Amino acid sequence: MKYFTRDWCSGKYSDDKNRKISPTYDEYIESNYRLLPFSLKLLSRELSLHDGLITSVEVNKVYNNIALKSICGDLSSGYFLLNIGYLKVEQLKVVYLEELFNGKKVEILYDELEILGDDKYSHKLIFNKKGDLDITFRDLEIQISNVLPSRYMPMDCTFLVIEED
Repeated sequence: MKYFTRDWCSGKYSDDKNRKISPTYDEYIESNYRLLPFSLKLLSRELSLHDGLITSVEVNKVYNNIALKSICGDLSSGYFLLNIGYLKVEQLKVVYLEELFNGKKVEILYDELEILGDDKYSHKLIFNKKGDLDITFRDLEIQISNVLPSRYMPMDCTFLVIEED
């Protein structure tokens, strides 16, 4: 993570440095906003993943895709079920993903997007558990549906690998 690092999350930076991180990231997104596909525009500005609970992760080795499902939101804005499909992922890191998610209660602390060029993007996520995730992909699908606040509770994440069509 370039901006929202684990050190930043745990308060290891000075107050002055802490205050500069979010505006600096916002400036980066603003300066590159026109280059983002619509789904990444939504993810960068409209959807907060902060405190989102990961419910399942599916890795499709046939198409090099990762599907991440979570429950996000808060009492003031409402809760939603968010399905993010990362398409044409460069490195699936199946063993790492399984260790990070399978059977674990995983909460998203912060996330950030990066434009890598040549229609490649990176979505970096930092979690409450040890371990971060950096997914490099070429396209992104987003599905959103409403969910009752009672569904927002820590749960063990399921993990699935699809190895054939």
